[in-house]
Amino acid sequence: MSDNDKVLSGQAAFITGGGGGIGSGSATWLARDGAAVTIMGRTESTLVEAKKQIEQDAPGADVTYVVGDASDAESVKAGLDEAAKHGRLSMAVSVVGGGTMKPLLMFEPEDVMADLQRNILTAFLVVKYATPHMAAGGGGSIVLISSDVARIAWPFLSIYNTSKFGVEGLMKGAALELARHNVRVNAVRPGLVKTNTTKDGLFANDAIIKQFIDEKPLGRTGVPDDIAAGVRYLAGPESSWVTGQSIGIEGGNELTKAPYLESLVRKRWGDDAIDKWTDDALRREAREWLQNANGAWHFGTVSETSTCHLFLFLQLRSLLSSAVRLNIVGPLEAQALQHELSSFARQVLECPVPEMVDAVQTAPLLEIWQGAHDRLYARLFQS
Repeated sequence: MSDNDKVLSGQAAFITGGGGGIGSGSATWLARDGAAVTIMGRTESTLVEAKKQIEQDAPGADVTYVVGDASDAESVKAGLDEAAKHGRLSMAVSVVGGGTMKPLLMFEPEDVMADLQRNILTAFLVVKYATPHMAAGGGGSIVLISSDVARIAWPFLSIYNTSKFGVEGLMKGAALELARHNVRVNAVRPGLVKTNTTKDGLFANDAIIKQFIDEKPLGRTGVPDDIAAGVRYLAGPESSWVTGQSIGIEGGNELTKAPYLESLVRKRWGDDAIDKWTDDALRREAREWLQNANGAWHFGTVSETSTCHLFLFLQLRSLLSSAVRLNIVGPLEAQALQHELSSFARQVLECPVPEMVDAVQTAPLLEIWQGAHDRLYARLFQS
């Protein structure tokens, strides 16, 4: 078969993260079927090696690379413009992504935004700037690389979970909006894949890899070609009636559960990263709150001011949050307690200045506080 007879001949594809295993693998599968591929990444030496490998695996391929940052709009636009010089730009693949493994409560706002930018923003930029090229040429296909974390809750990857859920939400919304331009948008959800990035990390730990394989009914981890095959299908004409869909290519892990990688978190972040947030630690903290409150205030008297009442309200509200987290109180009981707390706070705010508080006004407040306090106190120390 001549190059002109190949199904993707005359068409161009743009791939972010093109120097990595999934990116270069996807480029290879597209190039074998005649597409001119432009790969983009931040490190030129990695792109040079990827280009050589693609040309070796797809003889005669038209391969171009562009150094750029997938989270930078100008870089993405420049990469797409370059790709469009090599044929009708009908395919774009957003591969760049990643997440930070650590306990949720250790994240700072800037950490969260970095993960969202790495996953959602990079996908958005490909959608935004590839669509005009595709619409002008009669349509095209955009493939976003998601993850199996978009379907399974993974301990210690909560923000990565969040960002990949976001990628899939973007995919569905974009598919609906862009269909009128004949632009299809789909996603692939890879499981754990052995690449140059992961081979010296997770794959260097046999015990960890066994945990992954134990949760995969097909009994193995993935390779880039597994994912590239899905990308090739969604990018090409074989899927011309498919949009807004996400395909899991992950060995069946979504049928089971995520491995619990506490040992990795302890090794990376220290024991306190885990132990600080255990149920026992939260329970001790809640008990300390109550004991301190009992030692500092004399419930049932009328000597406290409204300032004291507000302090007690804030303290009990914190305690209620911990009690719900520890399953000490159920949703209905928590709702009832929250109602009592709201009533307490409302009356506190309606009190006159502290010096004007008298026994008639104070007694109902203390009664509400005492009832809610006693219920939580009993449940906590019975647990």
